[in-house]
Amino acid sequence: MMRRFLILFVGLTAFLQAQFDRDPRAVGLAGAYGTISRGFSAVGWNPANLAFPDSSGNTRISLGYVDFRIQNTVLSLKDVNYYNGRDLERPDPYTGEIPKEGFLELFQEDGFRGEAGLSLVVPFLSLSHKNWAVTTRMISAADFIMPYDYADLFVNGNRILKDYDLTIDLNSMVMAVADYSMGFPFEFGAVGFTLRYFQGLTYYGFDSDESTAHFLTDTTSLKAGAEYITRLMYGGTGAGLDLGYTSNPWNGWQFSVALNNLFAQTYWNKPSYARMLLGVDEGDIYQSKKYVYRLKELTPMDFFGDTTGVMPTFEEIYMAEESSLNPPDGAVKIRYPAWVRFGLRRQLNPEVVWVSDFSASFHNIFFARDSWLWSNGIEIVRSPAFPVRAGLAWGGKNNKHISFGFSVKTWILNLDFAMALHNGFSLQTAKGIELALGGYLEF
Repeated sequence: MMRRFLILFVGLTAFLQAQFDRDPRAVGLAGAYGTISRGFSAVGWNPANLAFPDSSGNTRISLGYVDFRIQNTVLSLKDVNYYNGRDLERPDPYTGEIPKEGFLELFQEDGFRGEAGLSLVVPFLSLSHKNWAVTTRMISAADFIMPYDYADLFVNGNRILKDYDLTIDLNSMVMAVADYSMGFPFEFGAVGFTLRYFQGLTYYGFDSDESTAHFLTDTTSLKAGAEYITRLMYGGTGAGLDLGYTSNPWNGWQFSVALNNLFAQTYWNKPSYARMLLGVDEGDIYQSKKYVYRLKELTPMDFFGDTTGVMPTFEEIYMAEESSLNPPDGAVKIRYPAWVRFGLRRQLNPEVVWVSDFSASFHNIFFARDSWLWSNGIEIVRSPAFPVRAGLAWGGKNNKHISFGFSVKTWILNLDFAMALHNGFSLQTAKGIELALGGYLEF
């Protein structure tokens, strides 16, 4: 059973990624997309944009796109080059700074957090016509968190009476998403909605409410232990709702507001068609295990022997247990990140448009952050056959990125490419990268 899960998860993440499922134009504008998105690309951002003539007057059919993103909150190439092989206690000869202080500072805000994800829009299964759109896509994502105390213990060593929190958190999922969207014009702009269906394929992660790990040395003994509860689930289902509004253009200005993934959550541990497609028996759709690791409370006698000089064996001081847990009586709910975004668009001249979004999530998982992100982008269409764009987003130390992208247009064919550097503004300082490419037909 585990082999089936690993093949599916690795297979999808090898080819495929809130907001991490972004089309190339959105990536190139650093996510400032709430007012300028059009056609089926407005789905997931602001469905009201489907009602405007430059969207509703055309038909778009997706040729597919892929968006891959991987990032962490701690190490860039510059950091790796600086700290690799360096004596962390020896002051820097140029700055006088002690390297270990800077090294620990890298971990202070979030510890170490690594995220990876992939989104795939299947060719010809996403399209928009007039004021409606249907889209389908596959997404997969993984989120791993290791707390600050690991770095503290590594750099400063074990300190007496310091209770180290060593609890690791892990979440990963693979699912399919289908949307139906419509936009409606009225006197003061347009409103729109998206009905979203989630078909979960697999989920694997730790139960963060029940998992814990700690390490403590007091004046008389050493205590350490860990307890993790893992969950492997197949075939979850769920739904969500997007609502959006975009104003009519006024003196080159346009305003928008959107709520994405309202009430969005998936329900697992219940029968579904996906379970049958994956070939999973009904009794295996929810698998949970409890892992317990403990050290006996160690005293100096355990290290140097008792009065007879006999020291305890490894088996006497270390205990590891694994047990299977029964499925819960009801469904297991996994929330999907929800977003709120406010957007501005300013047509600077016929060839240049500036866009800006203020956005925030209500969750802190899968690239979403429960803090504000300010995104700005510029798109230049000096040549209609070769639009170029660039963007900059800022939301704090570990929530920023810079991006660029371009399109190639000929007849009814549109090809898009974009790249973004995350948590840094250069190849040397960035702690993550995002690549997106795709295309569509428009007529």
